[in-house]
Amino acid sequence: FPSHDTDASQTPFQDASFESVFCLHVLMHLGNEKGYKILEEAARLLPQGGKLVVDFPSSYRRNLFKQKKHHWHAATQYSLEQLKQQTADIFTIQSHTGILFFPVHRLPKFLYKILFPIDQLLCRSFLKKYASFLIVVLLKKSCLKK
Repeated sequence: FPSHDTDASQTPFQDASFESVFCLHVLMHLGNEKGYKILEEAARLLPQGGKLVVDFPSSYRRNLFKQKKHHWHAATQYSLEQLKQQTADIFTIQSHTGILFFPVHRLPKFLYKILFPIDQLLCRSFLKKYASFLIVVLLKKSCLKK
């Protein structure tokens, strides 16, 4: 297993080593260029049809509420269209959902119990792109453009 110093955009694993790659709460801390290098590396690690699961702050939500970047935390956001355009040569979007439509994790427990089912429903509805974060499952395409 690689050391903790391994760069996620240059891993020591062989091509097509994994059926699935999870990249959760990573892209949001990086700029677009570094994030794309990580997506390319994930594509190298996957066979055709392999799955990449990523999450990131929703730019729809951030733009709706005029949220500004705050230091490094969650500074990089995407829309589904941006992700699709950025990865069109290597991935297709299989599915997506939202998480945290409301800040339920910051509410008192009695409100959390009431709002959590509503939050889950909204995060799976046509409004899901307005959740705080989007989770996207990408499928690796058959051939990569070099």
